[in-house]
Amino acid sequence: TITTVTNAGSSMSTLILGTDRVIGSFTIAGRTSDSTGHLDVSALMFTIQQTGGVGITTPTLAVLNVNEKFPCIANPTTITCSGIPDSYGSATDGPRTFTVYGTVAATDTAHATLQLAINNFGDSSHAGDITWSDGTNSFSWVALPGGVTSENGTRYQY
Repeated sequence: TITTVTNAGSSMSTLILGTDRVIGSFTIAGRTSDSTGHLDVSALMFTIQQTGGVGITTPTLAVLNVNEKFPCIANPTTITCSGIPDSYGSATDGPRTFTVYGTVAATDTAHATLQLAINNFGDSSHAGDITWSDGTNSFSWVALPGGVTSENGTRYQY
């Protein structure tokens, strides 16, 4: 069961234009019901909140101790990382930090800001932005303690 989803970065940072830039980082942690259980994240969707005509292309997902980055898909409002393999998505042995990279451009740098968010944790009747498995069943929602339903990442400002 996923127990926390948190921003792994600072609350604010400088927006740097160019290729292969960090644009967000989130840590997912949880617990398993027994020693054979798993906690494997297989899909993440990030909402892009931007001003100043900021655009993201060629997004990738990275985790510690995995040398290659996993390709994701961007459109003007979201970044979707689907089919995340267990080598990237496993949080069975402890919290897993997912860092999103991308090529960042802006048409109005004087007003350029960027922030990724996991906006929708869903519920048992409605799919959310995180899909995960316990090794037996797949879930497309997360029920966090305290009714938390979303998490904002670092706000980048040019």
